[in-house]
Amino acid sequence: MLDPSLLNDFILSQNLDFFFLNETWLRIGESIQLQELCPPNFIYFTSPRLSGRGGGVAVVFKNQFKCSMLSLKQVHCFEALSFLIHCSVPVCCTVIYRPPKANGNFLSEFSQYVADIVVRYDKVIIAGDFNLHIDNNTNTLANYFISLTESFNLVQHVKGPTHNQGHTLDLIFTLGLTLNSIELKDSISDHKCVLFDTCLHPITVPQKSTVKRHLFNSQSAAKFTSTFSVLKQGISCTSHVDDVVRLFNNNCASALEAAAPLKTANVSRKDTNKQPWIDVSIRSCKAECRKAERRWKKTGLQVHYEAMKEALLHYNTMVKNARSKYFSDLITAHCHNPKFLFQTVDKLVNPTPPSIPAESDADCEKFLSYFNDKIESIRASVIPNSSPVIVSHPFRECTLSQFPPMTLFELLQTVSKMKPSSSPVDVIPTKFLISIIDSLAPSLLNIFNTSLSTGIVPDYFKIASVQPLLKKPGLDPSSPENYRPISKLPFISKILEKYVSKHLFLAVDNYNIFDELQSGFCKHHCTETALLKVTNDTLLASDAGLCSILVLLDLSAAFDTVDHQILLDRLKHWAGIEGTALDWFSSYLSNRSFCVTVNNYKSSFSPVKYGVPQGSVLGPILFSLYMLPLGHIIRKHGVSFHCYADDTQLYCPFKISDHGGLSSLHECINEIKNWMAQNFLQLNSDKTEIVVISPQRVAKHILPCTDSLLANSKPTAKSLGVWFDSKLNFEHHVTKLVQACFYHLRNISKIRSILSFHDTEVILHAFISSRLDYCNSLFTCLSQKSIYRLQIVQNSAARLLTRKRKYDHITPVLASLHWLPVCFRIDFKILLITFKALHGLSPS
Repeated sequence: MLDPSLLNDFILSQNLDFFFLNETWLRIGESIQLQELCPPNFIYFTSPRLSGRGGGVAVVFKNQFKCSMLSLKQVHCFEALSFLIHCSVPVCCTVIYRPPKANGNFLSEFSQYVADIVVRYDKVIIAGDFNLHIDNNTNTLANYFISLTESFNLVQHVKGPTHNQGHTLDLIFTLGLTLNSIELKDSISDHKCVLFDTCLHPITVPQKSTVKRHLFNSQSAAKFTSTFSVLKQGISCTSHVDDVVRLFNNNCASALEAAAPLKTANVSRKDTNKQPWIDVSIRSCKAECRKAERRWKKTGLQVHYEAMKEALLHYNTMVKNARSKYFSDLITAHCHNPKFLFQTVDKLVNPTPPSIPAESDADCEKFLSYFNDKIESIRASVIPNSSPVIVSHPFRECTLSQFPPMTLFELLQTVSKMKPSSSPVDVIPTKFLISIIDSLAPSLLNIFNTSLSTGIVPDYFKIASVQPLLKKPGLDPSSPENYRPISKLPFISKILEKYVSKHLFLAVDNYNIFDELQSGFCKHHCTETALLKVTNDTLLASDAGLCSILVLLDLSAAFDTVDHQILLDRLKHWAGIEGTALDWFSSYLSNRSFCVTVNNYKSSFSPVKYGVPQGSVLGPILFSLYMLPLGHIIRKHGVSFHCYADDTQLYCPFKISDHGGLSSLHECINEIKNWMAQNFLQLNSDKTEIVVISPQRVAKHILPCTDSLLANSKPTAKSLGVWFDSKLNFEHHVTKLVQACFYHLRNISKIRSILSFHDTEVILHAFISSRLDYCNSLFTCLSQKSIYRLQIVQNSAARLLTRKRKYDHITPVLASLHWLPVCFRIDFKILLITFKALHGLSPS
């Protein structure tokens, strides 16, 4: 298939509603080029080639047309894709590609295929490349083919040559439809494009034609600053922090309206389909192409035809270069932001996710009710035993009684390090706020210090806008249970939370309040250190001839069911927070509310009665403090464990011939479940996974599974992104890792042509090297076979980057790139962790 960007531009320039494609050369599972080809608001159907070279058909069309694929008789002599356009009278469209190689069964298969269509539908369009020279009257096969189509009352509309060799190969047949303005247009391939109009009267999806937005320009910041400086005089007239915030927001809204008025703009076709890399020079070049085309059509001279071809070639080159530069600039600007790189590549290689089915405020109310009912049902379902689990809190002196006032330097420094996340409840767009932070800083400083000194968090800071996000592709988008709530808080509230979290971390760290086996959100801790501890302990037990059982506990919506009163008790008695600081946290948790927003629709506000605030800065550390008693319960039973936020791993060694040692693990799990119920946390038994790890030489000697834990064990289980197996050789993890890496390598190879060497290397490190390096300190027990499989991934990435052939020797290539082979990367990670341990940069 040709360059997708050129076909994209052709669709837009010709204002096409449907675009039929022959010889896409796409195999099964390949659709990246079609996704890139589709302009905004276009979708596609495709029928890939099954074998050999060439072949493959597809159709690209506007999503305002309601279409569905048809499953018709399977054919072998040609390729076909049939779909139905739902109109007042449905129209059956078929795209056909017949390979040029002769096949005696073509006419019989084609006649049966067409017979199935014309019997069922009154309006039919059949288009495609038939590779029959119907312009040659002496061609027996072509003559018989035309006679056959006429017997079905099909009308053939193409009259001139469609191939650069002067033959008519591309045909359009219709039944019950009239075609207008049929035109054969020179395109960028060896076939001309056949353009035509017809009247379908489709069932269209209503589209919004207007949007409201602030119109910023180079003077907006200066206008805002001057207006706000006049309005802010009244901010200090009141002392209550809610009144201060309310007046601040009103002044910001007034100054923003003066600097960048909110205007209703009409969304034209050009706005919807605009490609960001198209600039004035490219538009000018495109105009020259159109001018050359008109000149050639007027004169018919060969010299003008050549001039048009040369202008078209120059235009295509400009579009390719501009598109490549656009993505190169994006990658360079965000080379240290893996999340953005993932999103950028995802837009290029993955289909657009289905839109959330919300067409009114009532649909948002349904999401609101579902999210509320889910939490209420979880809390109602957790029923503790009659005998409560009592965990005595340790004696804790006061660690934090008040927050020191924030300075102007701390405020500006905090904002400079924050990501510009936005929320629909923000009065000022975040990027604009950051650009004018110097003028807003004194007012914000007054608000923050008033909140810290009085222990009152403004109500505006506790308003969240929740946007549903489909959990994974392929789920039913019409079901609310397939969505997770993504909470967005006002940006200025996160500035204050960032400052508070800094001092809370200092207090927790200075007094060693966190459990030493809690790795979530702790200094020098990460998922790799947590998994390394568990793996090392299990390997030591294996070396001693013992088996181990690994239990991975799973909690349902753990962050959302936290009880506020219990959390405040943890902060007071377990963390030693008192005075104004405790009042601040009490205010922070109370009177919170949220609404659901989808597109331009919005639900009513609902109170948040439970949970640590989702999308907040303080949420993770507050949850870790909420879970502090858990470590005391597990230690009481002598069971080894490690935690990372709400992921808890229990592991216990036992002898092969004696399962009695697991009784303490049973008691521990039962007490954990009861304690969690007391604290309104639900242990999800269905998703709790168990793996029995045993030395390979003694695995067959394990007694029959009379123990319930052993009976419910699985051969593999995933913990913090790593697959554990019963042999602890990580072969299953390597298999999953190689699959994921080659999936991304295939995708990156599709966009390699538009990326420079440097940009491709950045993408490969983000998608491939990061996966090979994740937790590779666990790979010391990998077999040579598994390491070789990982090395193949790295070799493939290096060849993709340097465009080397698969037969070229790879060692010099890796050396030129300064890429350590996989086995040495594992050794390097072990040495790095050892160095950190010796210098106090890793967990004790």
